[in-house]
Amino acid sequence: MIMKLTNDQCDEVISWISYFGKSNVRYCPDVCSPAGLHKSRLDYNICEVKREESTQWFFDLISDFLKDEYPNNKIKEGNYFYAHEFFTGGKFTKHVDRERQNDWALIIGAKLNDDFEGGELITYNPDGELATEKGLLYKMDSEVLHEVTEITKGTRYSFVYFITYKELGTETKLF
Repeated sequence: MIMKLTNDQCDEVISWISYFGKSNVRYCPDVCSPAGLHKSRLDYNICEVKREESTQWFFDLISDFLKDEYPNNKIKEGNYFYAHEFFTGGKFTKHVDRERQNDWALIIGAKLNDDFEGGELITYNPDGELATEKGLLYKMDSEVLHEVTEITKGTRYSFVYFITYKELGTETKLF
């Protein structure tokens, strides 16, 4: 299923960064230290967007995006997702999200603007580029190696929803 946020929806998600507040991940020892993340690997602002009456439409949209493949998903009852703000010089070098949190199954995201340079979301094995069009939702397995290249001009806004197996309504993957 292909789904795209409208320009107004992209703008609304960007506005939530101011509403919910943001922090720079390089100043978050509880996030940065355990995963070995530090300024040489990443530099961006993050905002935890909580589910509440004004944001419920977003959780409903993500649930609908996944309903064909995961008909029992529980995204509508999710707690939060992240909005990101990358300024010029910001980046996130190659990493695998599942290594940061073991119960993440999928990543759903999109870039929310296109008036910046750099900041490509590059995947490896399979090689490719995601988030190539403003508002176009992508889905990526949490075990895929990827990076956000350095922003060379402007500010890049995006959202990322790290979805657990429980939220998908499936059994936990056994290792």
